[in-house]
Order: sequence, then structure tokens, then C-alpha cells
Amino acid sequence: MPLRSKLALAFLLVALVAVLDLGLWSRHIVARDFGAEGQVINADLVRALVSAISLGVGLALIVGAWFARCITARLDRIARAARRLGKGDLSARAGLTGRDEVAQLGDALDSMADSLERAEADLVRSTGQGTAILEHMADGLVVVDGAQRVTMLNKAATVLLNAGADTAGRPLEHLVRNYELIEAIARALDLGAVLEVEFEVPGDTDRVLHASVAPVLEAPGPDRRVVVVLRDVTQVRGLERIRQDFVANAGHELRTPVAAIRSLAEALESGAAQDPEAGPAFLSQIVDNTARLGRLLDDMMELARLEAGAGEPVEAIEIAPVARKAADRLRPQAESLGVTVEVRIPNDLAALGSVDNLTTALVNLIDNALKYAHEGGRIEVEALPTDPVLPAVRLAVIDHGPGIPHAERRRIFERFYRLDRARSRELGGTGLGLSIVKHAVEAMGGSITIEATPGGGATFLLTLRKPES
Repeated sequence: MPLRSKLALAFLLVALVAVLDLGLWSRHIVARDFGAEGQVINADLVRALVSAISLGVGLALIVGAWFARCITARLDRIARAARRLGKGDLSARAGLTGRDEVAQLGDALDSMADSLERAEADLVRSTGQGTAILEHMADGLVVVDGAQRVTMLNKAATVLLNAGADTAGRPLEHLVRNYELIEAIARALDLGAVLEVEFEVPGDTDRVLHASVAPVLEAPGPDRRVVVVLRDVTQVRGLERIRQDFVANAGHELRTPVAAIRSLAEALESGAAQDPEAGPAFLSQIVDNTARLGRLLDDMMELARLEAGAGEPVEAIEIAPVARKAADRLRPQAESLGVTVEVRIPNDLAALGSVDNLTTALVNLIDNALKYAHEGGRIEVEALPTDPVLPAVRLAVIDHGPGIPHAERRRIFERFYRLDRARSRELGGTGLGLSIVKHAVEAMGGSITIEATPGGGATFLLTLRKPES
């Protein structure tokens, strides 16, 4: 029942009681002896009216107080619930029953609290998803304000920029000391344009980062924000450099024997073939350059095969027969140089790999060692002891030549990289042997490193996975 209806009913009840009381008094007066004086009748009538009015007012006050107490109690519940909601307690509810105006107000407040609670849950869920995405994305994300202070950065950006945990709130130049990036952010703040820039971050391993700088607010002044998305392109730029170097080096390596063959053939065509001394010498050089060209093409094709992932599947293989086969293939060359190749590998040693790839790796390592071995020296192919708990097999190809300087070891596996270019070309090297070794070992899921041999020389360590028992 609406509140105004309840109040009207209450006043109607009070009026009815007053009328009934007045009627009872009037009846009492009429029933008395009318022979009495009129003054007595008037006095009784006044007393009756006063009593009826007093009773009606009293009842009205009592009923009004009761209604006021009920209304104020319900309004107080609404006020307490509203205060709790204002403090952030979205579980507060008025919990009123009925269909009057106060109950409707409480229902409206409870409905608003339900809506706020659902909105907060959606906001928390969306915020959690956004935070998880930002923290686990591979690209770095940095937000910079109008004063060029870092307001936010994710985990990836912290790693890419070598930043500390307390970077947020600090000036950008304390985080990145790169003029091009700082200038790009300043221009994005001033012009509202999207800019891109690449820069290097010095460290233990120099990184090349690509930054995309874009404004996120159109309002000028300190309210403007700029978001910087960082992507590590070190590997991409490295591959581009390797490809460019490969094309340039391959062209140079191919051009040399082709030019030699062409010039020798032209000399023979011009009459040198009739010379009893020059003719056979030129033909011998043509054969040598043709063989060199064939070796270079074979190595390039082998390297392309390994990079494409072609070859035998990885399986458990016995290492000793493969190592002996590789050594026997190069034994005539070793004997002509006066070098001994020793293979010391247990017959029961097995590893995960492929016969072709392991043969390719060992043949190239032994061939590389022969190029730098001294006459009367030796090359050793042996298995190294490993921890029985570790699932790995270690092989070593050891030479006692001039060795490899520590500064050169990082580049020794690059394509066409030669430590001694003149000696390598003189001995027929293509510059691809050790690069083929690296790719062949990695194709089997292994790794290769270089160490110095005690007493001089180089030791190439191959680590392969041990078969499951």
C-alpha cells in the first residue's frame, strides 16, 4: 500500500474514533434529566468536546509517531546501505520488503548496487585479461606521458631495455639513452603522428629494437600519452646480414674459379694448347679450378639441405663405426701429409642422430684439422666421459695445430669465414666446412663448441642426446 494511503487511513481512523467518542458523550447528555439548568448541559457538552478532541489528538500523535518510526527506520537502512556503497562495499543492500514508496526506493538502491557489482566484476575480469596479455606478450610496451616520463612498461620491455623494477615514474632518458627514440616520442607528442625507428641497446649481447611510437590521446599538454611498442629484430637483422654476406661471398668464391677457367680456356684457344709446356699446365689448372668449383657447389648444396631440415630421421645410432668410416675416408690425405688420425670410441657407445649428418660433421672436422696439422702430428677422435645422470654423449675432435684465437671462436662457424684465407684457399677449402658441421650437429638436436687444446691446437666438442634406455 502506498505511504500516502496509509497516512490517510490512519487519519480517517482517528477521525472516526473522535466522532464515536463525541457521539457517546452526546447520547449521555441527551439521556440526562432535561429539567436541569442549561448551564449544566453546556458545561457537559464542552467537557465532551474537549475530551473527544484530546482523545483524537492523542491517538493521532500515537499513530503518527508509530508511522514516523517505521518510516525513519526504513530510511535509515537505506542511508546505511548508501554509505557502505559510497565507501566501495558493493555487497551492501537495503533489503526492504513491501510496495510503498520507501520500499521502492530501497529496491532501486539494491538494483543499482547489483549493477555496480556486475560492472566491477566485468572490469576486474577485463583488467586481469589486459594485464595478463601485456605481461605475457613478446613485444615490449612502454607508455610515456607529456612530460616524457615513463608511466607504465610491461615485463618484455623491462627485459629488452635492461631496465630495473623501479623505472615507472622516471624520465625516459634514464631508461633509454638513444636520441632517435627520444626525438620520435617528442614528435609524436607534438604532431600526433605515428613514427617508427630502430635503435641498438648495448649490453652483454647488443640488441636491435624496432620501436613503433603512436599517440593515444588527442588532448594537448600533459594529458597526452604516447605508447611505444618494442620488437626485438636482432635475429632478423642478423639473418639479413648473413644472407647479404652469403650472396656476396658466394659470388666472390664462384667468380674466382670461373674467371680462372675462362682466362685459361681463352689462352688455350689463342694457341697455348700448341705449347708443349703451357698447354698441359693450363689444362691442369682448369681441372683444379673445376674441382674447386664442384666442391664449392657441393658444399653449398649440402648446407642448403641441412638448413631446409632434410636428411635422415633422428634415431639411435652406433658412433664408433661412423667415426671410423669418416677417418678412413680421409686417411689417404692424412698419410700424404704425414698425419695420424686416431679413433678412440667404445663400440657400445650410442647416441641419437643420423648416420649421414654425423658422417658429414666428422668428415668436415677431420678435414679442417688436416689443413692446419703439422707434419708428423696427430688428430684424435674420442668419446669424453659424461655424468651418467645426464642424457648426453660427448665427442671430441682434437688437433694440435696453431689453434683458434678466443676472439675468433664466435665467428668460426659463419659461412665463408676463414681464419687464414690464403692457406685455406691454397689447400682447397671452401669456407663452408665448419658451417656445415654446425648445421649437421644441430639437425640431430645436438650442439658444438670450441676449446683450446692443452699444449696448442683446437678441440671441437660435439654434444649429442643419449638414447632412452
